Amino acid sequence: MILSKRRQAYRESLREDILDAARQLFVLSGYEATSIRSIASKVGCSPGILYHLNYARQLRHGGNNKVGGALGRQAGLS
Repeated sequence: MILSKRRQAYRESLREDILDAARQLFVLSGYEATSIRSIASKVGCSPGILYHLNYARQLRHGGNNKVGGALGRQAGLS
């Protein structure tokens, strides 16, 4: 039970870090020029983590999901 709460807190923290990194990179480089690898590098994790947690697909598909939709709203895109 405790491990599950810790894991959930870690994932939420990582999600926020990913959103922040992606937002910064989208502003600096543009959406099309930003890669999953560059986001992972800025966060300090491997690209595989983004794929494992399903964030990579969400980031690529924009506003049709929680992560991409949150990025779009925060960037004023949706």
